[in-house]
Amino acid sequence: ELGSCRRKYLLEYFGEKYESENCGGCDLCLAKKETFDATIITQKILSTIIRTGSRFGANYIIDVLKGRNTKQIRERKHNTLSVYGIVNEFSDGQLKEIIKSLIGAEIIEKAQGEYPILLPANKGKRFLNNKEKIFLPKPKDDDFSDGFKIKDDFEYDEILFDKLRVLRKKIAEKLNIPPFVIFSDVSLREMAYYFPTDEKSFLKITGVGEQKLKNFGNEFLQEINEYARENNLQPKEFSGGRRQDGKKESAKIRTNSETYQITREFLEKKILIADIAKARGLAEGTIVSHIEKMIASGKNLDIEYLKPSAEIFNEIKKSFEKCDAKALTPVYENLGGKYDYEIIRLVRMFLV
Repeated sequence: ELGSCRRKYLLEYFGEKYESENCGGCDLCLAKKETFDATIITQKILSTIIRTGSRFGANYIIDVLKGRNTKQIRERKHNTLSVYGIVNEFSDGQLKEIIKSLIGAEIIEKAQGEYPILLPANKGKRFLNNKEKIFLPKPKDDDFSDGFKIKDDFEYDEILFDKLRVLRKKIAEKLNIPPFVIFSDVSLREMAYYFPTDEKSFLKITGVGEQKLKNFGNEFLQEINEYARENNLQPKEFSGGRRQDGKKESAKIRTNSETYQITREFLEKKILIADIAKARGLAEGTIVSHIEKMIASGKNLDIEYLKPSAEIFNEIKKSFEKCDAKALTPVYENLGGKYDYEIIRLVRMFLV
């Protein structure tokens, strides 16, 4: 997300130097943004990055600035630093927004790689040495004022998120399924933000239904509870976008492309329909529907391993030919209910 001149960004992206910070013509420069004197908070953020060794991401830096009593901070003795607990005038969301602005202003750099470590940029070092002033866009009063939302920069606990990813990978390897089939990263981020500690609150997490609660709830709740106890963390109240039964409206809105892709991942591993349905907490007929729709849309699926035995296949094939129809009910009735609709639908896929 750009926080400064769009023209400057584009020109420098293509190798041209643009000295001005404000071209006066692009949408970002023309937008009227209220600014504030960010000199002191910038000094605090930079000092915290430096004093903690320039080895941590935004969430950890914010935890130190806010004086949080976490296990990681205690073990590293960062609770003894002079910067520990020196910020109380900004919320976590506002601090995150300020840090993004400082990255856009090239005061702070975000290291490339798996972990988004914050580093003081050369411009930031000069800012500290020369005791310069800096003005930044004023952060919003409340990042969550428009209701519940999840983004890449959602303020989840990065350490717990990593622990949950490790647990997810371990379970996925045991079941021989893709990790995101268990829970998506969005679900894990919500867990690492809200710290659900019981089944009722766990069910409020995006992507968690009764079946996934039954299959994986105990292990994930145990991990969350243990981490929360070690770091004196309390569950956060869920907010926005939820029905009266506690479920989020967004939890039931999973795009077709996403759910089909999950089914496709199982098919690529040559997993049987009954097992896919069990792992996903869906009916077998739903999985068959996914396959039908993917084939109809032109997807190249290798489902030869799902083909019924030659005897069953040929019997159902002859029934389709006899009924001279693609509809299922005439074939089902012609066979006297001998085979389930799902078997008949599978055979039909190979006949199309």
